[in-house]
Order: sequence, then C-alpha cells, then structure tokens
Amino acid sequence: MQFNKLFRRSQRSRAFTLVELLVVISIIGILVGMLLPAVQAAREAARRISCLNNLKQLTLALVNYETSHQRFPAGSGPMNLQGGSLSNFGGSWLGEILPQMELQSLADQLATGEAACQTNDDMTHKCAQMAIPVAAFFCPSATSKTETASDPTFGGSTTHYIASAGPSVDGQKTYDVYDTGSQGQGAIGTEGLFSPYAQRNSSVAFYNSRRAVTSTDVQDGMSNTIALGESSRSDTNGFVGHRTGWTFGSLGGPVSDNGTTGFAPLAIFAVTSVGVDGINEYRDYLTDVKFRNSHCFNSPHAGGSQFAFADGSAKFITEDIETELLRSLTSVDGSETVQSSEY
Repeated sequence: MQFNKLFRRSQRSRAFTLVELLVVISIIGILVGMLLPAVQAAREAARRISCLNNLKQLTLALVNYETSHQRFPAGSGPMNLQGGSLSNFGGSWLGEILPQMELQSLADQLATGEAACQTNDDMTHKCAQMAIPVAAFFCPSATSKTETASDPTFGGSTTHYIASAGPSVDGQKTYDVYDTGSQGQGAIGTEGLFSPYAQRNSSVAFYNSRRAVTSTDVQDGMSNTIALGESSRSDTNGFVGHRTGWTFGSLGGPVSDNGTTGFAPLAIFAVTSVGVDGINEYRDYLTDVKFRNSHCFNSPHAGGSQFAFADGSAKFITEDIETELLRSLTSVDGSETVQSSEY
C-alpha cells in the first residue's frame, strides 16, 4: 500500500504545471524570434548572390558580344536592330545580346514576323507586348519579380539592370556630354561604355553600331570601367523608379551627320548617365527635367548596389562611395587614377 502511494505521487510529479508550460512557450517564442531574422538574412544573402550572378552573366554576354563583333553593343538604336525600320523609339542593348544569353529563339521572335516594328504604332502595341519577362533581367530581391514598366506608353516587362552612358551634369570634374536641349530630358554622357557617339565639332550625338565603343576605347582599364548597374528599387521600398520595357533603349529619331546615319536620343531608358546623385539617393526624376537622363543606381540590397565592369567582373559597391569616384568609374577614358581598394 505504501508503495502504491509513492508510485502515484511520482506520477503526479512528472506533469507540467501551467506556469512551466507558459515558460516553455515563452522560451520557444524567444528562440523563434531570434531565428527568423537569421533566416531572413540568409535568404537575402542568397538573393543578393543570385543578383550578382545575373550581372555577371550580362557582362560576360557583353564581353562575348565584343569579341564577336569587335565592339560593344550600342546603348540604343533604330528598332531595326530588332526588326523593322527607323522609328522614334530605339531598341536596347539587351535586345542585341540575347544570342549571347542563350536566348536566340527570343531574339528571332523579336526580329521577325509579328515583332517587326514598321511604324510607331506597331512599336507601341507589338514590340511592347513582345517584352517578355526574362528571369536574368530581374533582381531577386526586388519587390516584384515580373515588374512591368512604370510608364504605360512603353509597356511590357522591364529590367532591373541598366547600362552606363558615362558621367553627365556638372560635378567636380567636367566630362563631355550631349545636351539634348529643350526637346530632351537633360544631358546625356558621351564618355561611357554605352554613350551615344559625339563627333568632333558636331551639335548632335547619336547611336550607331559602327561608332559603338570598342575595347581599345576603354583607356581607363576594363576592370575600372562600369558597364552596368542596378536599378531595382520601387515605391514599396521608398524609391520610385522610372522604367520602360527592356526592349527600349531610348526615345529620339534618325539623324544623318556627315554622311553617317544614326539614332539621336532625347531620352535614354535601358541606359542612364551618372549625375551628381550617388547610389540610392532619391530624386523625383520625372519632374526634375535636368536629371531625367541621369537616374541614380539603386537597389533593395542594404547599403549599396550591384555593378558589372567591362572586363566581365561584378561586385557590390556601397552607397557611401564618393559620387565623383562613381562618376569617374563610368567614364572609359577620363584618365582618372582609381584603385579597386577605393570602392
């Protein structure tokens, strides 16, 4: 009998009290609260690596394109780069490197049949619709993986990676620019890897495949010249990006200068100049006309943005980089002395 009492008392002592249960639940809640930020940080680290890999693939495609064509693709140009005749809207460099991205079928789709843009109306309705989302054109950390253009005029799926036309707008050092005048959207840099060509003593700059930048034009060094940068923030994380369908490089028109036909841009889309704004600095570019062609690079990655260089490399650059240093990195022949340790 005494043994049974002890046994029952031992059984009762093994049960949790309500207080003990609440303590255990609180501890579990604390551990989960500590774990979730670590999981989220790990996921963002993976997305950031994936974004960097996208830029590496794009810049390697540029290097392969330059090897095959002895020039980098023009930042923009007549829509006949992708099919059709001269238009008021220029095709983008992204359309040109599709074969190097192993997207030949998409390149063929844009260049023939229904994708051919013979008129501006065709361009607006057909080519915009043909701006199919391409996974490699999106930053995985962006709030929308299939983000559409912010301007419905140009429609289609957009890109989070834009090319550099070089420095523009006054800074501590003056670079050559093309002033689009009252009809344009602000100055366009003419010293970048994807800048329009400005002939000496000419009043107009234009995109032309025969005048596109070659590796020998990059006097500052391929590893010190930014080719591409990120523009992937949106209004949901405090930045309003002005993006168009990735097939579009610029708004402008055909031009003939000293017997050479090209495409003179008034506004650049899949290309940007680098003005006096640093990385992730907000400006209302749609209302500030002087800066419409000089959008700053931006990203949802904490503390900076991803960039790709002309030699095929890519790296993260922090937002505390000096703006003038960033501007110098986007010029191909500014004769600046820049060490990689500086950024």
